[in-house]
Amino acid sequence: LDRATLDASTLLLRLQRPYAVAVPEPSATPHVESQGFASIWDNLTLRVRVLTTNNLNVRGENMHLSRETLSSLGDISVALGGDVSIRKSPHEPIQVSGTLQTIRGTYAYQGRRFTIERDGTVRFLGDKGLDPLISITATRTVSSVLIRAALRGQASAPELELTSVPTLEESDILSLLLFNQPANELATAQRNE
Repeated sequence: LDRATLDASTLLLRLQRPYAVAVPEPSATPHVESQGFASIWDNLTLRVRVLTTNNLNVRGENMHLSRETLSSLGDISVALGGDVSIRKSPHEPIQVSGTLQTIRGTYAYQGRRFTIERDGTVRFLGDKGLDPLISITATRTVSSVLIRAALRGQASAPELELTSVPTLEESDILSLLLFNQPANELATAQRNE
């Protein structure tokens, strides 16, 4: 693959997760065109290998988990490299296997920009469908403190770990991210937010 770009916003909306599935309105007469596509997809045999050398770009602006979600997940722009196989047999679900590594990128949430570190991983296990294991770290410096946010686990239920250099309590790290100052320097009103 010479160069490719994916829109993360659209990808999130198309993933078949309980939080992202829109239930169609029931109708008296089924739509023939959608039945035809479903039949083709169900009978499809697919074997695709995507080998990308540090040039698969994933971008998403103002991403949402579903069309009904009001709050945004932020913006992402990341370059990935790796080797992924996509397979589907007739009457079987799609299987994706392989690993992508982060090369460079950024993630921004409510005006706060993080730099995505190199060598993070997105590992598809084949039998888990489109729910990969992720291990991605992003950093941001606030008031001379390096904050590291590590996202690990299944993409559908990741765990976030916040650490810093110099070492701070998690409440101080969160306070730096939200208010640009440690918790003990916050006004009473800010502490209650």
